[in-house]
Amino acid sequence: SPILFKGIPLRTLAALLSRCHLYIGNDSGITHLAAALAIPTIALFGPTDPQVWGPLGRQIYIVQAQAHCSPCNLEQRNNCPEPICLHSISPDYVLQTTLDVLIHKPYLATEARRTQRKIFG
Repeated sequence: SPILFKGIPLRTLAALLSRCHLYIGNDSGITHLAAALAIPTIALFGPTDPQVWGPLGRQIYIVQAQAHCSPCNLEQRNNCPEPICLHSISPDYVLQTTLDVLIHKPYLATEARRTQRKIFG
């Protein structure tokens, strides 16, 4: 089961992350930290543009649903009635990406799918 940490110092968080074999997270500072620590990282993107805001590194796997309105600007995000860009990311798809990365088949993780796409940095 996942381990959750709240309110810990950044240095401690970096030390904990450095022990991970894989990090899965949304477009956040912690995701960028995991990528900077060279941890294989699966980053889930919704309304923001991974070409602009995506983490950098060798083993970055960006999962983003193909939504007609994504990426969008801050005003659109604040007034969004239904974030289909996030709700359209299938847990099964994220699980399959995770398995592909963990069993060292990144070529499978890079394969584009009909409803979701992966972008690599």
